[in-house]
This record gives sequence, C-alpha cells and structure tokens, in this order.
Amino acid sequence: MAIEAAKIVIKMFPDETAIGVWEFARKLQGGADQRRLVGLGSITEPDSGQEIRRTSLFRIADGIKAFPGRASSLYDSILAGFRDVSKDYDPLMSNSLLLLTAGEDDGRGVSRAELVKALRAEWDPERPVQIIVVAFGTGADRNALNEIVSVTNGQLYVAEQPGQIIDVFLSALARRLCHPTCPGSAG
Repeated sequence: MAIEAAKIVIKMFPDETAIGVWEFARKLQGGADQRRLVGLGSITEPDSGQEIRRTSLFRIADGIKAFPGRASSLYDSILAGFRDVSKDYDPLMSNSLLLLTAGEDDGRGVSRAELVKALRAEWDPERPVQIIVVAFGTGADRNALNEIVSVTNGQLYVAEQPGQIIDVFLSALARRLCHPTCPGSAG
C-alpha cells in the first residue's frame, strides 16, 4: 500500500517540483549509510541519461524494499539530508526534506540531542528548510520525531495501519506545498 500511495503522490507533484531521492540503512553499499538514488533537480528533467526524474521516481517506487533486521542511523540521515537540501536552497521553492521511515534510530550515530542542537544552529529563517517525516508502523518514536521536526517548523505524520497510508501521504504533500512558516501540529 505504501508503494501505491507513493505513486499517487508522485503523479500529484506539479511540474515545477524539484526533487531528489536518497535511501538510508546501515552499510548499504561500500559501507555507506546513505545513498543518492536521484539527484536534486526538476521533476521534468533527467538526473542523468534520458530518464526524467518523475519516471525515475516511479521506477524506484516499484523497487522499494524494506531492510528487515538492518538498523539505520535515522538521526545521521536526517542531518545529512537537511544539510543537502539547505546547501541547494532555492528561494523560489518550498524547500523540504521529506523522510519516509519506520521512525527509530539505532543509537550508533549522532544522538537526538546533538541532532536537535545542530538543527537549531543551522536552521536559517531567511532560508527555511522544513523537515517532514512520514513514519510507518507502531514503532515510531513520536516524541523524538516531533521534537526534531518542530525545530524547522516541519511536521510528523504517522501511519500505524495500512489503510492510513494514502491519507498520510496526501497530508504530507499538502504540507510540502505550505509556506515553511505555517504552523505545525502534532502528528
């Protein structure tokens, strides 16, 4: 259901959307914990080769798989993604980091306190980047994730049941279209 919901959302992104996709889990490839799948850029243009990003997103969605039993440094990934989006900030866009996750950090990287401290130091109200987290399942650490997204005026969405996934994706998409300073609410 999550893959089908993601495809619905991909269809809804306006042509003006700039997007990139990364995956994260411990030791994905060559020991790296994060891997870029599609570089940040226009959804209607190719990242490389002939395939436009929107087509790449559909192909990636079809190939999404969970990594059962494999830990991930969620907090390291959030910080790396936030820094990447901040580096490529576009004042004409709603700049957001949208993270899809089970919502638990493995405790082997940056701590939650260190992440929050770094986000507070680096978040720039003149160049705001929102962190939007979509967590799947009942294991998401809501308190931690709410603290993290609140630093950037972002939002947490949790889909505990498969039937909630499409509603959560649509809410997250609507939030992405909102101005970075719109008020948040607990997810």
